[in-house]
Amino acid sequence: MKFAYFLLGIFAISSAYANSDRAINGVLAKELEGQKYRVFKQMAALETMEKLNDGQEVTLSEVEAHPEFDIFRFYILDDGGNRVFNKKYTMRDLGLIDSRFDSISLTVNDTAVHNDKDDILHGNLVPLEKRFDGTYEPVKVFLSTFDSRGKVIAKQVATNFFIKDNYKHTNLDYGISFSCTAQNQIAMTIKWDYPWYLPKTEDVHLYFPYNVEFKLDGDFHLTSDNKRFDAYGFTVTPEIERQLLQSKAGALRIPLHQWSTARYTWKSNGLAEAYSRVKYFCKD
Repeated sequence: MKFAYFLLGIFAISSAYANSDRAINGVLAKELEGQKYRVFKQMAALETMEKLNDGQEVTLSEVEAHPEFDIFRFYILDDGGNRVFNKKYTMRDLGLIDSRFDSISLTVNDTAVHNDKDDILHGNLVPLEKRFDGTYEPVKVFLSTFDSRGKVIAKQVATNFFIKDNYKHTNLDYGISFSCTAQNQIAMTIKWDYPWYLPKTEDVHLYFPYNVEFKLDGDFHLTSDNKRFDAYGFTVTPEIERQLLQSKAGALRIPLHQWSTARYTWKSNGLAEAYSRVKYFCKD
């Protein structure tokens, strides 16, 4: 069975490039040796997720750092000390979350939330991953601003770094957004950068680490031919809100048909604060 997934990939790095002496964000490979992590299955890559369980505890083994790019590779061991895979993978491949290597911020600053004038960027702006071409991966944060109704809307933007602390943010044609649809009612929308064919059944699920799952009854935004969608929106319930404010990551999964699934995953970098600002100005 084959599946199509969004924004995921396997980083294959030859063992000839192993380097145990290079630190990544101040962390050496030997410091990760034997460390235990829990798997967020819905964030793992297709090649690995079918053999993983959500919340499964794994141990890192034979950890090595790429000599140039900011990536560690390793085997993972199950609770019996056996290798789960016969080759090495990265944290991203396996759905492992570590704030030392991921842009994650759940901080909520009340001053930013209550600010009634300015556009605000929410989240950590420090680039934490170097791509294979030597440039830094754009970091996704949230931008909140007022709309024509005087309500706050928020959406993901990408920060592109050049030198030192100088950066600019770029609006994305995809990603997460929050808006006020009625008094004290927030809608969360996830938009893909290209359309998907409509599913045969609307079996949509929202996931958070670990083993937290919500079945959704939202709305598809249809494209002009009405056979495809490019966005999915739903109301944020109190239970979902609790996860948005405290979970480091999340995933939305829409089975499209027998062989294809649309999936959008995120790390919660500025999401909690941006959502809180939208909610604060939605109360009236």
